[in-house]
This record gives sequence, structure tokens and C-alpha cells, in this order.
Amino acid sequence: MGIINTISRAELAAIAAAVTIGYSHIATDSLTSLHQIKKQLSHPNLHRHHIHGDVLQSIAKAIRQSPSPIYFFKVKSHAGIIGNVHADALAKKSATTYSDLVDTSIRTAGPEGNPFYNIHWLAKEDIENQTQNHTHTINMAHSPPPKLWYLPNHRDALQAHMHVLHKPGNAKTEANYHAYYQTLIKDGTANGATSNAYLTSSDVPFKTKCIIMKYRTGTLYNQKHAVLFKLSTSQTCPLCPRVDSALHILSGCQHTQIRNMITERHTLACCMILKAIRKTGSFGSCIVSKDIGSNRRMTMQNLQIPKTAESRIVPKWLFPPRFSDKDRFTSSRPDFVLVTLAAAKTQKQQTNVGGWVLRSGRGQLRETGSTSAAPPATSRASNPRQHRPKDLSKPRRDIHFVEIKYCEDTRPQNQLNAAKEQHKDLCNILQGASVTLHIILLDHHLQHSHSEAFQRTGS
Repeated sequence: MGIINTISRAELAAIAAAVTIGYSHIATDSLTSLHQIKKQLSHPNLHRHHIHGDVLQSIAKAIRQSPSPIYFFKVKSHAGIIGNVHADALAKKSATTYSDLVDTSIRTAGPEGNPFYNIHWLAKEDIENQTQNHTHTINMAHSPPPKLWYLPNHRDALQAHMHVLHKPGNAKTEANYHAYYQTLIKDGTANGATSNAYLTSSDVPFKTKCIIMKYRTGTLYNQKHAVLFKLSTSQTCPLCPRVDSALHILSGCQHTQIRNMITERHTLACCMILKAIRKTGSFGSCIVSKDIGSNRRMTMQNLQIPKTAESRIVPKWLFPPRFSDKDRFTSSRPDFVLVTLAAAKTQKQQTNVGGWVLRSGRGQLRETGSTSAAPPATSRASNPRQHRPKDLSKPRRDIHFVEIKYCEDTRPQNQLNAAKEQHKDLCNILQGASVTLHIILLDHHLQHSHSEAFQRTGS
């Protein structure tokens, strides 16, 4: 007896007995057995873990060692064939009387016919049955071992079992991270498919994906965790005097080396966006200033900056005539300043603040709380190359600020408001038909440039 003693094993054992005794013409009504024997002879490596592998190996060995060829025939079952009828009768007799048995020299696979005796599987105790029988076994010297039930799988069944015993609970839907993400989804700022595109990207290493996931879930180790786990008594960053956190690690640490890394990351992102702007028609020649690194750094990125954009400071001719140079030098400096030909429908000077958020490397720019859209597409058609930005009069020029910032994945609104506040005074001072602030917020894990996503900045 055993868990492998099935009708298939019995039919294979009968064939093994016939081959062992020396029969050369064997007829059977089991097509499955014939297929298994053929497979064992042609592809034995596929039967290394077969439940009847021991029987198949003995049949194959006997066939190979036989001095004469052995022929197998498939016959119909229960069709009145004399040999098949006698075989069925002998099988029934042997199952009831255990007489006239033939020794095939086939050993049982494992204790009690269990070939999986050395394989372990998770199981749980039958708590309900054990509780009911507790009163019957309380007076016994040795209680019987508890009955075990195999878990059908290692996912849902294991999770349900662990939740009953250890009470780990599900994700907290009232926690801050869940509330932040739900807010981003409801207001349209975040897109689940694009925001999680890095998980399936082959360009992002696995370790980087783990770090991003830890950052998103608030489990990126910092001094706050060290205090929580009683490994430290201070939440201060070990490199600078500020309070440590996940956001502090990525963009807030004041240590010289970390600050250089953060600046370099911002410069690379600006270079990617600048390349995209230069590809959108004639907008490359509309750049009048940039504050994204030295000219040598731009050359390393294969960027050719027009002569009108060599300055880091907003040009003087955009300010009122009596505006002092001291105030101009101390005013805010956007990453890019573009001057384009004003649209025909623009009648008076206005200040627009367009907030745009790029939620992932494969995402698209989304508007968040802007009071107006980007300049109309008609400005591109009416912006010929012969118009130099400096030659445009005040009523004929549109001024565009491009500010690039890294933001928290769950709370981009903080950086959006900071950018608006940073350039609020400058937007009110400059003179033109319109002044528009374009804010591009990047997640900390963004590492790809996509030109089509940034074309809306100046179109």
C-alpha cells in the first residue's frame, strides 16, 4: 500500500513482470503505459522525478538487456479479447486473495510507498478537531499528535493562516502614505501605470528598484528608524546637523559631497530637458539665459548653447529701465528663460503660473493647479527664426520661465508651491505681453529623458 499504488503503477508492474520473466510479445490495454515506456527509453532525463520512475527504469533496463527484441501491442479493453479478459480476472483475484503473486524485484519507493518522504510542505494543525477531542485526551498520559492539514498553496492559504495566528494585519488605509497616494490619484496628478513603470523597466537595476520601493513606503533606513529601533538616541543626520529622513537623504543633506551629488543630478535633468527644448523647432534660439551649470559642463553633454543664453542672470533688457543692477543680480534665477513672439490674441501683460508634474520616466506632463495653460500652439507657427528675442518689443514678446525641481513622490505640492513663491516677484517685475512660469517636478527616481513629454513646455 502507499500513495503511489494506483492503477497506472499496477499496469506498469504487470508489464515489468512480463518483461522480467522473458516474454517478447506483450499486449496491454494501457496506452498510457506504452507512452511512458517509450518516453523512458527515448528521454530518460524527463522521468528523473516521475512518480513511477523506479518501475519505468526497471522496464527500460530489462528491454535493453534482453537478448531478443521485445514487442508491445495495444489492444482494446473490455472488447472480449481472451488474453485481456484473463488478465482482468487475475488482477481481481490477486486484489482479493493475494495469491499467485509474481515477484518483479521492484522495491517500494520510500517508506510505505511514499516517494516524497524527503520533501517538506507547510501544514497547519487541525485546531477545531483538536479542541473537540481535548476533553477525551485530558486524562491520557500521552496525548496523540495533532492532525495536520496541508496548505494548498504558499500564497492565499499561507497568508490566511498567518493572519489568524500572528495578527500582522493588512495595509493601514488611514496612514499618511495611503492618504497621499489616494489624493494624487483623485486629482489626476499621478498615473499608476506610468508611476510604476520603473518596476518593469530593464534599464533600472534590481537594487535600485528595491531602494525606490523602500523610499515610497517609508522604510528607507535613516536615523528616525534608528531611534525607533533603539539603535540611536538622536534623529540628527550623521553627516550634517539637520534632522535625518528619507527625503533628507535624497535631496536635503548639506554635506559637501552629498550636495555636489544633488547638484549634479539636477544638472543632468536640466540638460535632458534643454535637449528636448532645442529639438522643438526654433525654441532653442529663444533661450536668453540658463542657470544649469557651466559652459564646460554643457559641452560635456554635447549641448550647443546660443550666444544669447550664455548668461546665468536674466537679461537686463527684460527689466524695467530704472531697475538697478544690484536688484537684478540678487533676483531669482530660473533654470531657463525663453522669449518667444507673442500670440496675436495676447493684448495685455499677464502673469501665468503653469505647474507641471512628471510622475515617471515614461509619464506625461500633467497640469496641477495652474491658472492658465501653456502658450498657444499658434505661437510656434508665428515664431520665425529671423526674430531675435532681444529685437522683440515689449508688447510682442512672451516670457517663459522653466523651473525644474525634484519632489517627494507622495507630496509634490510642496515643491510646486515653493517654485511659485521663488519666482513670484520676478514674474511681476519683467515686462512683456505675458510672463508664464513652467514648473517641471521630477520624482527622485527619474533617470530617463523623453523629449515628447517636455514639448508642451514651450509649445
